[in-house]
Amino acid sequence: MLSVNDACLARLKKRTADLPFPKPKKILPVKQTVFLILANRENEILLQQRPPAGIWGGLWSLPEFTQIHEVLLWCQQHEMHIIEQQALSKQRHTFSHFHLDYTPIRVLVKNHENNVLEGNQTVWYKAEQIKKKLIPSQMYFIINTIGSYI
Repeated sequence: MLSVNDACLARLKKRTADLPFPKPKKILPVKQTVFLILANRENEILLQQRPPAGIWGGLWSLPEFTQIHEVLLWCQQHEMHIIEQQALSKQRHTFSHFHLDYTPIRVLVKNHENNVLEGNQTVWYKAEQIKKKLIPSQMYFIINTIGSYI
């Protein structure tokens, strides 16, 4: 009976250090985004429901923008009175099929009387009551580590 050792081609050719060849690393595409951590003096954070399809489909999340200047424009359009704002350092979250490089922007607003509710797609939520099961884990991480300044 032939043993595994006897049938090993790498052993027979004295190439055990070379074989098997390492699998080439898959190069993941990188996507860029900006997450808005919009908070008010009542210690509420604005969450937005994501579209049903795509990443984190249907879950509640921080509002997302493609560019930083869009955040301030959006706040202006929704009559948010900005008290302070701060762009934080870029972070990376890796999914199985791409890297997500994101810049969190913290914005503290004076009020939110002009409810931003756009077809019930947004909601103000008490920061301390946001549970991991309500939002994607990466949003939970952002809110509880980066966004905890209120």
